Amino acid sequence: MRLILVFLFCVPLSNLQCLEKAPHYITYSFSGGRFGDQLVSYLHAKWISYKFGIPLLLKEFSYSSQLSLSQLELPFSSDIADLEVIYLPRLDSFAIDTYINEFSKRGPAILEIPYFPLSEFELTSPQNYPSFVVDWNDPNFKKELQKNICLKADLDLVKIPKQKLSVAIHVRLGKEFDGPNMEKYYPLKFPPLTYYFKALNHLCKLLDQRELYVHLFSDDSTTNELMAIFREKFPREKFPIEFGTRVENNSHSKNVLEDFFSLQKFDCIIHSESNFSFVASLIGDYCIKIRPKEFHFQQGQLIIDEMQIDIDHILLEKRLSDLCKSSD
Repeated sequence: MRLILVFLFCVPLSNLQCLEKAPHYITYSFSGGRFGDQLVSYLHAKWISYKFGIPLLLKEFSYSSQLSLSQLELPFSSDIADLEVIYLPRLDSFAIDTYINEFSKRGPAILEIPYFPLSEFELTSPQNYPSFVVDWNDPNFKKELQKNICLKADLDLVKIPKQKLSVAIHVRLGKEFDGPNMEKYYPLKFPPLTYYFKALNHLCKLLDQRELYVHLFSDDSTTNELMAIFREKFPREKFPIEFGTRVENNSHSKNVLEDFFSLQKFDCIIHSESNFSFVASLIGDYCIKIRPKEFHFQQGQLIIDEMQIDIDHILLEKRLSDLCKSSD
């Protein structure tokens, strides 16, 4: 009896009832990557679960025990693991609805969604991932993600000046964890610094040279050097920008959740197609989002030709109005 009481305390009653009745489940597999990649696996499976009303089975991943989803989702238990596991095949984008409906008619089973990247460019790679389209603009789905992917306990997040528009820039340098020449294989995940300069300059023009607080995020340990480069490129006498970054104790294995949830507190975000910041851009409520879109190589150098710029005009107008009121 004591063991049963502990289990009931850990898993919501509604989830236990679902566990008893549902003959079909959705789960996911991982790519072997880090937190961002693992979140992408969860998000894609969550979309199928949300859209078709099939319970999701949570496979634990890095830091998942610190997120609300660890309490809100059904655990992938050994009892359920005895069910037949079916792996999502490669389908035409429009065939997913038919496939899931057919899956729901068969006997008890688990449908495992394999990892596939958010990047459209990476989806066209020779790996030929099984994939499907997710409506990231579905407001109810976004609310579900915000509810599940949130912290169970407070962490020390970045302090953002309230009197300025804030911009998060996530720079994936690929120097310490990833290794050299990664831009040749994943150009939109590892864009050159010139892309970030171009994006920030464009953002300054969009916002009529308004005062900004720009915080640099990176999994590299040389964030101080990175900030010095940005300050030189955007001198204070020409650009009303205050720069900030984590000045010490930064690396690819530290401050992972602190950075991920700090990113989502900013008004605007400039990022690459690194899954870490890409996921943050999908979950957070941003006035402006910028990421690389088109590229080419010239004499071996990666050049970003076009950027994807998404503006939430209603949110931006409200934020600017709030800033005006606070300055009066």
